[in-house]
Amino acid sequence: MGVMGSYALRSLRRARARTVVCVAGIALSCALITAILTTALSLCSMMYESTEQIEGSWEVGLSGLSDSDVDRLKADGRTADTVVMREYGVAQLPSAEQRGHMERLAVESSPSASTAQGIVVPPQIDSGRMPENSHELLMPVALRGELLAGDGRLEARSQGKIALDCPVTLPLGERVAKDSAGAKTHRLTMSDSPVYGEGSGLSESIEGPAPAEFTVVGFYLPGSAWQLNNGVMNLALTCDDGALAYRGSTVWATTTGLVSLDDFKAYAQAFSRDSQEGERGASYVPDSLEQSLHLSLLRYRGITGEEQIWVTVAAILGILSGVVIVASVSLIHTGFAISVSERTRELGLLSSLGASRRQIRCSICIEALVLAAVGVPSGLIIGLTGTWVVFQLTGEGLALFMRVSGHAPEVVISVWVLGVAALLSLVTIALSALLPAVRAGRASAIDALRSAGFVHLSRAERRRQRRASRRARRRAVRLEGSGARAGGALDRLRLHLSGVPGYLAHRNLTRASSKSHVAVASIAVSVALLVIIGSFVQDMDMLSRVAGSTAEGDVRVSLTVDPRDGATLAGTLDVVDGLDAELLKIDGVSSNGYRATTYIEGLVPSEMIASSDMKSAADGTACASFMVHFIDDASWRAYVRDLGLSEADYADATHPRAIALNRVIDSDGSSYRYSAPINHVGTVELLTEFVSRPEASSPSIEVDENGNLVATYYTRSSAEKLQVALTDATVASARVEIGALAQSAPAGMSTLMRTQQPSLVLPESALRSIGADALSALAARAPGTKGTGPVPLIEPGSSLIVDLSYLTKDSARASEKMRRTASDQLAEIGGVSLSVSDNASAARESRLMYGALQIFAGAFAIIIGLIAVANVFNTLSTSFMLRRREFAVLRSLGMGPHSFRRMIALECASYAVRGLAIGLALASAVGYALYSAISMSISGLPFGLPLFWVAFAIGLALFVLAVSVAYGLRRCRADSVVEALHEDVL
Repeated sequence: MGVMGSYALRSLRRARARTVVCVAGIALSCALITAILTTALSLCSMMYESTEQIEGSWEVGLSGLSDSDVDRLKADGRTADTVVMREYGVAQLPSAEQRGHMERLAVESSPSASTAQGIVVPPQIDSGRMPENSHELLMPVALRGELLAGDGRLEARSQGKIALDCPVTLPLGERVAKDSAGAKTHRLTMSDSPVYGEGSGLSESIEGPAPAEFTVVGFYLPGSAWQLNNGVMNLALTCDDGALAYRGSTVWATTTGLVSLDDFKAYAQAFSRDSQEGERGASYVPDSLEQSLHLSLLRYRGITGEEQIWVTVAAILGILSGVVIVASVSLIHTGFAISVSERTRELGLLSSLGASRRQIRCSICIEALVLAAVGVPSGLIIGLTGTWVVFQLTGEGLALFMRVSGHAPEVVISVWVLGVAALLSLVTIALSALLPAVRAGRASAIDALRSAGFVHLSRAERRRQRRASRRARRRAVRLEGSGARAGGALDRLRLHLSGVPGYLAHRNLTRASSKSHVAVASIAVSVALLVIIGSFVQDMDMLSRVAGSTAEGDVRVSLTVDPRDGATLAGTLDVVDGLDAELLKIDGVSSNGYRATTYIEGLVPSEMIASSDMKSAADGTACASFMVHFIDDASWRAYVRDLGLSEADYADATHPRAIALNRVIDSDGSSYRYSAPINHVGTVELLTEFVSRPEASSPSIEVDENGNLVATYYTRSSAEKLQVALTDATVASARVEIGALAQSAPAGMSTLMRTQQPSLVLPESALRSIGADALSALAARAPGTKGTGPVPLIEPGSSLIVDLSYLTKDSARASEKMRRTASDQLAEIGGVSLSVSDNASAARESRLMYGALQIFAGAFAIIIGLIAVANVFNTLSTSFMLRRREFAVLRSLGMGPHSFRRMIALECASYAVRGLAIGLALASAVGYALYSAISMSISGLPFGLPLFWVAFAIGLALFVLAVSVAYGLRRCRADSVVEALHEDVL
C-alpha cells in the first residue's frame, strides 16, 4: 500500500466521526439511487404482469384467417404460441334493439382456461355457465332481458326475453362491403370497423345468413381485452365441438425474436387479410395494423410507437437521481474539504519532507476508495432492503394502484440496475473528492505555517487579492488628497449603521470569501433539496388523486337505462324511484342521494366553449355535446351553499340555472389532461329531442358547405345521407342559464370531474321539468311526428345513467342483499343494466393506493431532508470551530459577548439571505424540470412551488443554521489567545 496509503488509513481512523459521516453519506446516496432504479424496474414489471393478467399475454391478434392461414402462421418461426377461436358468423339484431346496443351480434368459440394458456383471458361469468357444445351460447350481459323480435331468417329472434335457457335463432352470415352501385367490394372480418359513413362511398350488409339454433346458458361481463368492441357488434360465445361450420378463425399469438414495433407490424402484415386480397375499391381505407398489436403490453417492454410515457419516466428518474447525486456530492465533498482543511499543516509538512503533489492527491483518493469500498456495498444492500420493506408495507396499495390483483408486488433485482447504481455512486464520490484532493496537493510548508484556513487560496484568488489591494491603495491616495479618511464612505456607513460588529462581519466575509461561499452553497443546496422534494411529494399526491377517486356513500347502485319503445321519461324515473324504495327497506340502509346523467347536444356562442369536438357555424353559434348531471335536490342545495351562491337564485326548476364543472380531467389511455372547457357563463340551448327519419340513425350535428349548422341523417343500409336545417330537425329544446363555473364537484361526487365533455350540474327536479316540456313540444308538432328516441333527452345509442348512493352499517352484506333485490326488481324490465359497488371497499382501496404513494414520497423526502440537514450542520459547525483562534484574538482585544454575538448574527444573516435566494432559484429551475416531466403525462397543470414546503425549508434552514452556529461556538472554548495558540500547536 505504501507510506501514503498508511497515512490515509491513519487519517480515517483518527477522524472516526467524520469517516462515519462520509460512509453514511455514500451509503445513503447509493441506497437512494438503488431504490429509485429498483422501484422503477419493479413497478414496470408489475405493470407488465398486470396487463398480462387483465388482458392476456397475446402480442398479435388477427381475425378472418382461413385454415391455411392458421397453419402457415403456426409454422412460422416467429410464432411461439397461439390460441385459435373459430368465427361462426354475424347476425343482424332487430332494429328495436339497435337503439340501446350495437347493431350486430357475432358468434365465436370461447377458449377454456386450459386452452387459453394465459394468452387470452377467459370471460368472467356473471350468471350461468360456459357452453359445453356448439348449440349453447354465452351471451353478453348487456343483452339480458332483451326481446329479439326478428324473423329468424334475416334478423335474430328469441323466444321471450333473453334469460337463462332461452332459445334464440341467429341467422349467421358474413359481413361484406358494397359500393354505391351495390356491388361487393370485399369481405369484412368481425374485428373491422364499420365502413359506412360520410365520404366512405361504401355500405355494409350481411351476406348469406343461415339460421342457427342456440340455447342461452350464461351471461358474461364485459372487460376482456379480446372481446369485440368496435362499436357495431356484441360478441356471443359458444363451444368449438366441430358440429357447427365456421367461416374463419381469429388467432391470438405470442412471438419470439421480434424486438421492434416494425418487426411486429411486418409479422402482422404477413398474415393479415390486407396482404392476401386484391383491390377493394378506391375509397376503402384498411384498419391500421396497430389495431392487431397488443400495444398496452408491448409498451412495458419498450416496444411501442408511443414513446412519451418512457420519456416521462426517464425524465423523472433522471431528475430524482440528479437530486440525489447533488445532495450526496454536497455532503461528501464537505466531509473531504473539512478533513483537508484540518490537515493543512500536516499536508504541508509532508510536502516539505519530500512528498510530491501527486502522492498527496493519491492519499486523498485512497481515502475515497476506502470509503467507497465500505459505503457502496452497504448502500446496495440498504437500498434493496429498504425497497423490499416499503413494498411489504405498501404492497396491497401498489397492487391496487397498478390494477394488479391476486399477488403482492415483488422486488425485481437486476445486475444491470445494481451496476448502474454502483457506477453513479462512484462518480458521486469522485466528484466529491476531486477538488479537495487538488487543494491538498497544493499545500506547502509555508502555507501550513501561515494559516490553518478552511480552504487554501488558489492562484486566481491571490491575483484577485493583489488587484484589490492595488485598487485600495489608489483609492486611499485619492481620498487623502481630498482630505477624507482612508476608510472610505462605505466603511463609515457600515460603522454608523451596525457598529464595529457589522464592520468586522463584512471584513470576515470578504476576507474569507471561500468560507462564506461554502456556507452559502451548503444552505442553498439544502433549501433547494427540501423544496424539490416538496414538489415531488406534491406531484405524487396529485398522481394518487388522479389515479384514485372518492367513493360516493358506502354502496352505490348504478343503472344504465336504455328505454324501449313505449317508455316515457316519467315512467323510467318512476321505475328508479320504485327500486330506491325497495332498497331502502333493507335493514341498516339509508339514502345518500342520487344523480342521473345523460349526454345532450347544446347550442352556445362559439367563444363560450373551448371543447375540441364542437362544431362552429359562420354566424358564431357552436354546437357541443354536454354531459348533464341531475343530482338530488338536497345535494343540489348543499352544493350551491358550498360554492357561496344564493339558494334562491338556483331553486326554480321551471327556469333552471346550471353550474358548470370547469376543471375537468380526461384521459386518452396513456396520459391525463386538465382543462377548463367553458370560458364564461352564459345560456346554452339544450336540444332535447329530434325528428325521427325512416330507416335512418339519430342525426349528428354538422356544419354544411355554407357554414350553417345542420342535422345529418345517415341510413343504416347505405352511404346516403340527408341534411336538414337544424330548426326543422329539432322537436324540443330547453334554454338553460349557466350561472356559475365551479372548480370542484358536489361533495362525494369527484368522479364527475373525469370527463372529456363540458359538464353541467342541475337539480333532479329540472330533469322532469325539461322532459315534460319536450313531450309537450313533440305533441304540438304535426300529427305523426316522432322523436328519434322513445324518451326525450335520451338519444339512440345513448343512455340515462342513474347512480343511487346509500349509507349502510355493513357494506359487504348490504351490497349483496341490494344486488339480489335490484336484480329481482328489474328482471322483467328490459333496457336496464345493473351494477352494485361496495364503496366501503373501494374507499379502502383508494386509501391504500394513496398511502402507498405517500410512503414512497415520504421515505424519499425524509432521507433527502436528513442529508440536507447534515450538510448544513456539518459545514457551518466545523467552519466556526476552525475559527477558534480568530475568536480568541477578538476576545483578547476586548470584544464583549454582546458585540461578538452581533457579529456572528450578521455573518449568519448574510449566509441565510444569499443561501435562501440561490436555493429558491435553484429549486424553481429543478421544480420546473420536474413539472415539465409530469406534464408529459398530465397536462394542463399550473406551475408553482409548494408554498408549505418553501416555508418549511426556510424555517428548517434557519433553525439548523442557528443550532450549527451555537454548537460550533460552544466547541470554541478558548478564552484567551494564549490558550487558543497552545491548543493549536498541540
